[in-house]
Amino acid sequence: MNSETFFPVSISPQQVVEEFVGLLARELSFRRDQQLDDAYLRLKYEPGLLSHKGAFNHVGLSAYATRLSPLVEAIRARHAPRLLDSGSGCGSESILAALLGANVTGIDVVPLRTAYAASRIPFFADLRQGPLDLRFRTANVIALLRDSPGYDLIWANEAISHIHPAEEFFSAAWQGLSPGGLLIIADANALNPVARWRATRIRGGKNWYVHRQCRLLDDVPHDEVAEERLFTCRTLPRLLRRAGFRVRRPEMHGFLGSFFLPLSWQRHRRLGKILASVQHGARRIPGIRDFGSSMTVVAEKGERP
Repeated sequence: MNSETFFPVSISPQQVVEEFVGLLARELSFRRDQQLDDAYLRLKYEPGLLSHKGAFNHVGLSAYATRLSPLVEAIRARHAPRLLDSGSGCGSESILAALLGANVTGIDVVPLRTAYAASRIPFFADLRQGPLDLRFRTANVIALLRDSPGYDLIWANEAISHIHPAEEFFSAAWQGLSPGGLLIIADANALNPVARWRATRIRGGKNWYVHRQCRLLDDVPHDEVAEERLFTCRTLPRLLRRAGFRVRRPEMHGFLGSFFLPLSWQRHRRLGKILASVQHGARRIPGIRDFGSSMTVVAEKGERP
């Protein structure tokens, strides 16, 4: 059991994520006061989780907490697990994992993202009143996993729809995990019509495609990334099993969604929580649960097929 955590062990994983979003609101306020760049965080979290003034979006917060709860549970079940955040972006989940006591490496193929993520560490180290076991690197996740095995946990949030080829990533993740290690994937669910519509809008067309993202070093070619290659909550577990993983039933979330509901409803303390409860209950209804807008899939390293 992991004891080196910023959050009380008595609170649930859902509450851990909710408290962490409160810390994100404090960080945004701090960055504004200090005239630091907050554009990336605003783009990612406003208005889906927070208003500009820091008011919670209860529906979005409920979905986000459900999405991250399996990650929190996995970290808590281990002492100082070695964790790789694949496609760490602005670094929020890497920071959460480090606050929970994990030894975290966050990687991304875009140097500007890793630099931005690293710039956030001092704020959270000050909150914790001590250093975080956290670093960010610009790297190709498939190559890194093949060269640096021994991870207890691999987290991929909104990344599997971009890592190319995904099938090679699954194989590299199996190789890079310690026996009994977990690969936890959170991403959009292609069975959901709104998720498909959003992906089509981002791509500018119906079908996903591959393009080159950025140069990691001057002497290597650009990395290839997929543009919104969505998987369904049925196909993703099947592909993971082929790669040698034992897959738990996917956790589904995001049934109501901010796309349809007025923001005033979602931010209202009482109504927002009622709507969040309805959304939470939909996860357990057969015939409906598979159509959540996003999913979290937990896969344990097993024997090669």
